[in-house]
Amino acid sequence: MRTELNLAAEGIRNEAVFVVNFFALSSEYQEIRPRYYVFADPTFWDTSISHEFQDRGTSVLELIKNTTDWELDIIIPYAAAKRFVAFFKDKPNIHVYYFNLSTFDTDTRLDYSVYESGYGAPHIQNVLVLAVFASILAGFKEVNLLGAAHSWLEELRVNAENEVCLLDKHFYDDNQDVKLLPWKKIAGGIYKMHEILIDLSRTFLGYHKMQNFALHKGVKIYNCTEGSYIDAFPRKKL
Repeated sequence: MRTELNLAAEGIRNEAVFVVNFFALSSEYQEIRPRYYVFADPTFWDTSISHEFQDRGTSVLELIKNTTDWELDIIIPYAAAKRFVAFFKDKPNIHVYYFNLSTFDTDTRLDYSVYESGYGAPHIQNVLVLAVFASILAGFKEVNLLGAAHSWLEELRVNAENEVCLLDKHFYDDNQDVKLLPWKKIAGGIYKMHEILIDLSRTFLGYHKMQNFALHKGVKIYNCTEGSYIDAFPRKKL
């Protein structure tokens, strides 16, 4: 993704940019100065999860609070509202907006009426699904996806202890070392292979549902990520 961002840097500065999850850890955060930041992972608000995950989430929020000196809209599920509103209450330039993400999925056009009314949402398995959903509801008529490789299938491994592992190489980590790490659950324990594949299936299905919703709303979504596994959106080169 870093290469894609370098190629698109000038254009990105003039656009409404959505970023997600741990993007604030990257040097590009200060350069791009995104207008929207989307969170969907309980890592950032659930106090019942392991301290390891809580600490990671809090460190990102602290970084956003301490380094963001521009107008930023944070988009979150309703479940995160109390935590985020309190955390950023002393930052007048950071605005928190939350969605009712109660899953509504009938596979009919009724879904779209519910989404538009705010009474429900598609199943949000991955934060990028929420970012696309929010961009459609915000009225954007074209959405371009960068850094959406979703190449976990290439990076899955099973070690000698039968632990499902992931080659950890997020673009925002300036350390170029690639590590093989067990894929941990935020509630504790390590994912089984079938659990991961079920979740990945839900993720990719979510993009097809977003493409259908986008067509209904007259929105064009393009996947600008070279080698992306997402097959729901037309491809476009930067």
